[in-house]
Amino acid sequence: MSSSTPSAPAAALPRALTPNERRSFVLGVSNGAAFTFAESLIAADLVLTNFVGKLTASNFLIGLVVPLRDAGWFLPQLFVSSYLQYRERVLPIYRVMAVARTIAWLGMAAVVFAVQDPGALLLLFFLLYSVNSLASGVAGLSFMDVVAKTIPGGRRGSFFAGRLFFGSLLGLLASVIVSAALGGTLGLSYLDSIGVLFLVSWASAVLGLLAFGTIREPPGEIREEPATLGAHVRRAARLPRDNREFRLLLVGRVMLILSYVAAPFYGVYATRELGADERILGVFLAARTLSFLVANPAWARLSDRRGNRLVMLIALVFGLLMPSVALAAKPVMSLLAVPHTQWALVYVSVFLLWGLFESGIGVGAVNLLLDFAPPRDRVTYVGLTNSVLGVALLSTSLGGALVDLIGISSVFLLSLGCLAASLVAFYKMREPRDPSTALPAPFGRGLRRAGPSPVDEAHD
Repeated sequence: MSSSTPSAPAAALPRALTPNERRSFVLGVSNGAAFTFAESLIAADLVLTNFVGKLTASNFLIGLVVPLRDAGWFLPQLFVSSYLQYRERVLPIYRVMAVARTIAWLGMAAVVFAVQDPGALLLLFFLLYSVNSLASGVAGLSFMDVVAKTIPGGRRGSFFAGRLFFGSLLGLLASVIVSAALGGTLGLSYLDSIGVLFLVSWASAVLGLLAFGTIREPPGEIREEPATLGAHVRRAARLPRDNREFRLLLVGRVMLILSYVAAPFYGVYATRELGADERILGVFLAARTLSFLVANPAWARLSDRRGNRLVMLIALVFGLLMPSVALAAKPVMSLLAVPHTQWALVYVSVFLLWGLFESGIGVGAVNLLLDFAPPRDRVTYVGLTNSVLGVALLSTSLGGALVDLIGISSVFLLSLGCLAASLVAFYKMREPRDPSTALPAPFGRGLRRAGPSPVDEAHD
């Protein structure tokens, strides 16, 4: 296949799941639905940015909320992979981190209720938020490895789409709760309403952690020869140099991450620049969730049958439209003499596009990496990718400073450029389900199979 051919070869029809795979599928989907609901209630790019904005006028701190959440998940994973490659089972690490996350999440709710001083509240919030984020990062690589062991490749599109689909259904309920809480319907003060959102979010997260923690993980392959952390990092660093397709994948993912520099400011733009009432944040959340939900089954089918590269290409087209519409909304509405109060309603289309974009990325990005990574060295490929993405995510924390320096509209333009670069990188890639593009397994020697793993054998 030519490197510039945009379409993917049709994949083989997915095989039937074994009973244990079906159980893992259901528990994993339940975990995803519970976590999507939990995170929708305290949506980092809407609710939490609004919360931090109430406590400080610093655009830097507002812009820190989203990258701090995501960078904490991504950054530790290369270093965690140097430990996990010697373990037959990795789910125990997930369970330990689940306890840490539960404590930190509940702590965030407690400080919102108990602390009145804005400065102290900000400090404690960011501290607990960081603990939760880092714990999720340590657990994240375990999560990915367990999914790869227990869910066949031809079913992972449906698996991740199912997590997002049922989570989106609950997300619609979350949008109603958010609108009621922030609109004063609950009869509570703003901070007490935020505290209630944190508590309900915590309860849902606990259920999700319990669901995934009960999956029956088969043993995997482990390395017999010990290696220092430095040697592990040096071996991992050679992977992008040695394989063009993996290098393009990293470039595409990094540019995609950098485009999120604008993410915290789509809602802020509506309330600050368009004069929208805070209650419309719930409408934005509902619009994004609804479009996410509607698109999800289509992304799943496309992923399972045509491949995840094609999913990424189409999703990125929707991503390009998002900042484009945001940039055009105010001048076009002014030109058409639309009343100022109606601009925010037109702006809802940004969040409809956002849902389509996020739904496709949620299905395609992770699966594309799992399609590439050889089972024996999966944790290394995933760990390297996610740590690189974590560094990119940290740089997006400068979004607030950039808004102060060049304005929100210029940050939207920067995001547009990053999305275009990501699209070019994925366009140049080949479909990884083409056998000629399979990644090498440079760490193959020194490995032994710890026990039977039918799923891994099926991928081999």
